[in-house]
Amino acid sequence: MLRDVSYTLDRCERECLKTVFDELMKHVLIEAFMDLVKLWTGLIKYMRDNPQKADTISSMLADTPGKVEKSFAHLKAIASTSFGSELRRAPTLSEPLPDSIALPCGGAPYHDSRKFIGRENEIDVIHGELGPANMKDQRFCTIWGLAGMGKSKLAMEYAKRYEGDFYATLWISAQNVISIGQSFTNIAIDFGLQKATNGGKVDDNIRLVFNAIKKRGGNWLIIWDDVKEQATIRPHLTLNSKRVSTLVTTRYPEEAAVFRSRGTLLHLKKLSMDTSTELFERLLGPDNRYPEGSEDSRAAHVILQKMDGHPLGICTMATRIVAKNLSARGFLMRYRRDNIPVVPELADYEIALEAIWNESFQYLKDMKESRNGDCFDLLGVLSFCFPDAIPKTLFATEQPDDSEGVTPIFHDKQNRYEEACEMLRKSGLIDYDKDYTSITMHRVTQGAFLAFLGPEAIQSSFCLAASLIHRAFPKQVEGRSLHLQWDDCRTYIQHSNKLIKVYTESRLPHRRYQPLQPCEDFLELMANVCWYLVESGQDSECQRLSEIALKAVGPNTYRYAHLNNSLFAMSWFQNDLKSAFKYCGIAASSMKAHRPETSEEYLGILSNKASLLASDGKDTEALKLYLEVEETRKRYNYPQNIALAFINLGIGRLKSKMGEFDDAATRLEAARSIVQHEHGPHGKYMQQ
Repeated sequence: MLRDVSYTLDRCERECLKTVFDELMKHVLIEAFMDLVKLWTGLIKYMRDNPQKADTISSMLADTPGKVEKSFAHLKAIASTSFGSELRRAPTLSEPLPDSIALPCGGAPYHDSRKFIGRENEIDVIHGELGPANMKDQRFCTIWGLAGMGKSKLAMEYAKRYEGDFYATLWISAQNVISIGQSFTNIAIDFGLQKATNGGKVDDNIRLVFNAIKKRGGNWLIIWDDVKEQATIRPHLTLNSKRVSTLVTTRYPEEAAVFRSRGTLLHLKKLSMDTSTELFERLLGPDNRYPEGSEDSRAAHVILQKMDGHPLGICTMATRIVAKNLSARGFLMRYRRDNIPVVPELADYEIALEAIWNESFQYLKDMKESRNGDCFDLLGVLSFCFPDAIPKTLFATEQPDDSEGVTPIFHDKQNRYEEACEMLRKSGLIDYDKDYTSITMHRVTQGAFLAFLGPEAIQSSFCLAASLIHRAFPKQVEGRSLHLQWDDCRTYIQHSNKLIKVYTESRLPHRRYQPLQPCEDFLELMANVCWYLVESGQDSECQRLSEIALKAVGPNTYRYAHLNNSLFAMSWFQNDLKSAFKYCGIAASSMKAHRPETSEEYLGILSNKASLLASDGKDTEALKLYLEVEETRKRYNYPQNIALAFINLGIGRLKSKMGEFDDAATRLEAARSIVQHEHGPHGKYMQQ
């Protein structure tokens, strides 16, 4: 118990000191904290003086830490009410999870508890494996099942129900290497860990989080959501500790089989008819309950039979009935009249989920053609985005960005954005939080809409999505670093990656939809994404995306030079000089046709060449080229940025090799000063 008290005191202290709002409320919280210190200090003294009563007191007060946490949560809720929008809280390791909110660490998708029902046996199985009462050396559970079965919702529901059993819950979006890295970066920054950065090596942020878990007490829950390839998370499963519980979700049976040896394998099956009925009735609402034996009741039973226990299908169907203001019988009659074209492979079904989706999609398309295309355009963009947390800022801002030539589709018309979101939610196509700030869309629904779109429509939606994501994603200007905008890069990197993924899949032989053609905004977006991956140390992803981008942009273009410069930087950081020379030469020859030799970007390539010459032992040539670049930068008054720091660093190393130590020290100090000013004392380049 004393250990738990210590943990809770530390957490309370952090809550107080990291809370930024009205000073009076801060003093109230601190005074409450000090009172707790006095209470527990006295209690501990009493237990030491009366050891024979220690066990009894420990048992009586075993749940005190949890109650104290809830008290502080209540105080913060009061503060929110009292001070309204003025209150701003810093992120914390663990906060109480309301009924409908993303988990606190890592960025889980929006979860509506109304749509979770049944699965009680599954919850018990998971807790039996992952709960703190299980003293096995490794607590590990894998949930697998078909798409739309509710794997992520089950994981989230478990985390919410038993959040009091864990010091913190970490939600890792495990679809690919980029999503895993961004999840850990979010967590490291939310934790306030020293040296955690948006840039720098993503692996360093992962290591910081795991080190914090090792040093910190209490039980931890780590959820790896939607694992596509077990190889992407295997390197991170080495933390074997009785205090860490691991929950994996995957739709791929081959991956699930690999995890079987680690712990419990839970196959999530279809809902029973009774559970399906309960979920269906809950979503219809109390005003739409059908008397037992009525025609509507029988019609509802037929609908649920057709949905065959598929949770996503049941939710979609119920939402459509409410949106259309139909009874179950009226809904069934409508679709039995064959008003909706059914795809050939599902022709044996009177009702198919795909048919209902297509009816919704067709309605939105007709709206676009007749009067209002907001919903159709919004859904098109959403289908190309990372599905778990799509930010409102992608679509609606207060002012247009004329300098980029792209205006958000809901510029200066907040109500249009909210009205479009509401219509899509009522159609059962999306969910969103109460303030419309973040949208979630099921991956299956995304795929269904892309399959529905014709060649012209899917290309149009792709270009609109590319324009909006390009507008939001920071730009590398004249070869300069993106480090001042790493926060924005972190927000939009996964949406960029999803857009590139769909583009790539569209060009495969066995594709689901028409091959997409790269638009200008998409090409520039890929170039900026690759450079951010270089800066954040995600070398394998930079290599993979650069190969896709190089095929799309074609040779002898400015972006071709830009991408090769990114590959040069990646190779140089990896000390692969052979590849670095190759990429630097391509970048220089391609850039010369698009930028003058005195431009900052071309000078950056020459500086890279000087670094390579120095690495190859050609010190005299390297020093001469460095000094020429430095002189040109001075002549054109280019800023003192990271590029100049690298020039000083290179000259300083060469001067040191030549025995000119005073000059070397001056140069190295100049480099250090620029980097510290640009990146801070713990930035990636300071470490190098």
